[in-house]
Amino acid sequence: MSKGIRSTSVAARGRLLWICSLVGLLAAVLVLALFGLNLWSVVVLAFLIVCPLAVIWVLMLERRPRNLSENDHEQ
Repeated sequence: MSKGIRSTSVAARGRLLWICSLVGLLAAVLVLALFGLNLWSVVVLAFLIVCPLAVIWVLMLERRPRNLSENDHEQ
């Protein structure tokens, strides 16, 4: 696979993960709106919020430039 195709598929996957995360957060709001605040809706809400937030966190970490190690600075 060429480098251009690979970078395009990585970018598309990143966009898909952003969309998936937003859909998960919207589903959490929908659960809260439909079922109100009770024990089981809080449990479902927690799963629906934590999973997309973890995906967003990983996406943000991947976008940050990587720091060079101390050995790279000496060369």
